[in-house]
Amino acid sequence: MRVIVPYVGGGYGGKLYVKGEPIAAALSWKTRRPVKLSFSVNESFKTVTRHPARVMIKTGVTKDGSLVARECQIYLDTGAYADAGPRVTQKAGYRSLGPYKIPYAKVEAHGVYTNTVPAGAFRGFRRAAGHLGL
Repeated sequence: MRVIVPYVGGGYGGKLYVKGEPIAAALSWKTRRPVKLSFSVNESFKTVTRHPARVMIKTGVTKDGSLVARECQIYLDTGAYADAGPRVTQKAGYRSLGPYKIPYAKVEAHGVYTNTVPAGAFRGFRRAAGHLGL
């Protein structure tokens, strides 16, 4: 099998896992002919999406503005398949405290499987909390 992809810029995590490639490979193998797979814009939006999220943050602050406590509950809709969901969920949990040294912290991050388009990593999931507004 040979995959030829023109340069179209960065994938920013959107090309992290295979989507249509196994279908093209199976069709080519079955027909013993080359197969060209081309998604429309609407079809491409059905292959991967961002993680919709519900985030609750409670922060304890002293009168002088020092952060002393934070509680975070994060629920990420990872869609029908894992893809990068577990790693994005992990990073969202890690990053939920921000760059601060907070003495008392409780963080719960959950990746929830739903009957929707699989969610992937976008714009550098190592900074996953950035797109959560954390």
